[in-house]
Amino acid sequence: MSLFVAKSRGYKNNDCPIPEANGDDRVAGTHGKDHGARREIMLLAASGLLFALTLLFEAKIAAAVGRWAVYPAYAIPYLLCGVGIFREALTEMRKANFFNEFTLMCIATVAAIALGELAEAVGVMLFYRLGEFFQERAASGSRKSIAALLAEKPNLARLVADRQVCEVRVEEVAIGSIFEVRAGENIPLDGQVVSGQSQADQSPLTGESLPVVLLPGSSVLAGSINLSGTLRVQATSLYADSHMARILDMVENASQRKSPTERFISRFAGWYTPTVVALAALVAL
Repeated sequence: MSLFVAKSRGYKNNDCPIPEANGDDRVAGTHGKDHGARREIMLLAASGLLFALTLLFEAKIAAAVGRWAVYPAYAIPYLLCGVGIFREALTEMRKANFFNEFTLMCIATVAAIALGELAEAVGVMLFYRLGEFFQERAASGSRKSIAALLAEKPNLARLVADRQVCEVRVEEVAIGSIFEVRAGENIPLDGQVVSGQSQADQSPLTGESLPVVLLPGSSVLAGSINLSGTLRVQATSLYADSHMARILDMVENASQRKSPTERFISRFAGWYTPTVVALAALVAL
């Protein structure tokens, strides 16, 4: 945004638009997720311990109390692991998605209980829940890295116009505008150094740990960290077209952009799952 645009919005010559930086609330749920992970660990540990004890002493429980006492002993870990899965299955069924991993787990374990195979029912539910937990933990590291990148997203740029430095939103900086970056700040837009010397940390973007020397004429990437001197940079692209914005866009939309293999598996599962359920029902009859 040029000084002309600032004036056209009602600012005087000695005024600068100073918008407030919007904190990205996408990282606000980190504590809640950690608490959920601890609760899941406790649930799995309790279920696994009860399952192991019941499996180990099943014969003694049946002999001392009666076969009926084995059912509540297995029911506790089964319900601890299975209530959430049954809830997810019902949610999917309300969406007319009747054949999914949740309904398969429910059908398989209920069938095992009907056949009197209590240990198998609990084992299937427990190990499925355990596998889901490890999958979630494996993905949590990537999510934390993404959250850190989002937290470092620059919201403001110090626009230099008519010997004035005005803070404006990065989305409002036009190509060719000059902006200032001070030591320790994130570079808000892709550009070319006009004046000043410094070094930049590009590791959040490229993974390169060594700093890059910046001199007049050097190219800079949005999201890099200016390590030392003050720089004046000429924007070479809009923020929406910057290196960092493209990375964030790819990250945020990755879950919606399935690979060809994922699309094939989704189509295959749509036929495979109901076929297996139907064949199992025929065998049972």
